[in-house]
Amino acid sequence: MDFGKMPYDSDDKELKVEIVEYKLSSYRWVYLVTFTLAVACGSIPSVGCATVATQLSEAYGVSIFMVNTVAVSGQIAYVPMSFLSIWMYQHYSTVLSMRLSCVICVLGCWFRMVSPLCDNAFWPYNVGTLI
Repeated sequence: MDFGKMPYDSDDKELKVEIVEYKLSSYRWVYLVTFTLAVACGSIPSVGCATVATQLSEAYGVSIFMVNTVAVSGQIAYVPMSFLSIWMYQHYSTVLSMRLSCVICVLGCWFRMVSPLCDNAFWPYNVGTLI
């Protein structure tokens, strides 16, 4: 990756200072509110299992510990998904990134929704949370 010539890379060893003027986007508040709501909506399902952990463990035939790991796995998935979103914003437009994010979120919701139909298997519920 070429970063170009740095200010201190001149032959005469003189420091050159460049003043960069940043402009604020008029949509910055829309982006901030959208991101905040997305994080809040993503956090709600991860703690949604805590209140009904006993009922979920009985329904799926797994331990309460396994049900509680759903919240942890959702928080662990937040880190790689953040890197994925940064990569998407660097290579694709904002509209395409937002649409793809919505598709991934809906896919995760579908996994969680069909988990009772898969012979009461708990893995689709956990995969849906990870997505």
